[in-house]
Amino acid sequence: YGAHHLMGTITGNQDRPRFASLAEGTVRWEEDHKLAGWTRQIDRNGLRGHHAMRMLTAFNLSMPGVPCLYQGDEYADVGGNDPDNRRMVRFNALDADEADTRDHVAEWNRLCRSRISLLYGQTTIEALPTGLLRIERQYLDETTTVYINPTPSPVAIDVMSEVVAGAVQDGELPAYGCAAIAGAS
Repeated sequence: YGAHHLMGTITGNQDRPRFASLAEGTVRWEEDHKLAGWTRQIDRNGLRGHHAMRMLTAFNLSMPGVPCLYQGDEYADVGGNDPDNRRMVRFNALDADEADTRDHVAEWNRLCRSRISLLYGQTTIEALPTGLLRIERQYLDETTTVYINPTPSPVAIDVMSEVVAGAVQDGELPAYGCAAIAGAS
């Protein structure tokens, strides 16, 4: 569709099990997702769902198109297929990990709205030997470089300019971390 299309890029929808549950393994890929939602309580099992949703959000908001976030994905809600994935959205009473995921999503949404290169830029994607995914978006004189670390260990990156989203600690991207840098790296 080209670099400037208006196709939606989605995190989830009502016809699929929750991404966080698939990432955590509380809903298995090979099982009947609808039956799972009807016959058992699907709950959180660790932090993997939060990590995966944060990385998916950074990826989704770094790609060409119109990012669409399914209700509840902003805090990595859990569940099987319809109707289990239509649990009432919660605006309050989030636990600390859910609040951290919601804050991460809000930060990346603000970034996407403020960086024209993330809206209209040409896209280069590269899987680095260190295990990182590097996405560079460039439009006119603005470049945004996004790093996503799907590995369980911190990975060193060269930060040549300002970190505009995420966190880089002592020149390293934390395990399961995401960061956006103003400019090319």
